[in-house]
Amino acid sequence: MPRIVDKNAKRRSLIQAAAAVFAREGFARTKMAHIAAEAGVGKGTLYEYFASKDELFLAMCRDLVEWPEDISRFTEEPRQGLHDLILALVDSYERASGFFSILIDYWSVIIREKNEHGQLFLSRGADLYDQPRGLIASVIVVGQARGAFRQDLDATRTAQVIIAGIEGLRIQRALDPVHLDLNETVSCLADVMLARLAASAA
Repeated sequence: MPRIVDKNAKRRSLIQAAAAVFAREGFARTKMAHIAAEAGVGKGTLYEYFASKDELFLAMCRDLVEWPEDISRFTEEPRQGLHDLILALVDSYERASGFFSILIDYWSVIIREKNEHGQLFLSRGADLYDQPRGLIASVIVVGQARGAFRQDLDATRTAQVIIAGIEGLRIQRALDPVHLDLNETVSCLADVMLARLAASAA
């Protein structure tokens, strides 16, 4: 009887192996053979799931981080919920081993390569942010509907600002880990954003 392969689980394991290699070696030096060896599979198996290194890298950037799934726990009380969600998003980033160095590689390709390769990565950039921005915007919309947040602020734009703040703090932490406590500064960021969002601030 042929062995049944859970393709979703297999794909996930290949992405995890790719993340380990990309974080260790960088995008430019990594070859599909390196990832196959890390995953303990043949290159043919790897190509069954991903047509190229670019496709694997882009899929990994999109799928490596496991974002919160149950949005309802953040919408019961939107003000506290948004604060908790921001911290949860940072925790999701932190639990995705090697993701920060991988993200720097992603940005480097876009900035340095003014060609079709760079354009491919640029065109897929939204994939990295759609889910976390969508989660934040959803909580803001609920808060606006309940009168907790200002009606005149655009939820999507505000979500973009929050994600930019999170990533900026993560860059600062990478450059100055001694003086920057990520959880404390992200909590401060959340407090600042909540003060801006508060209906009483209009």
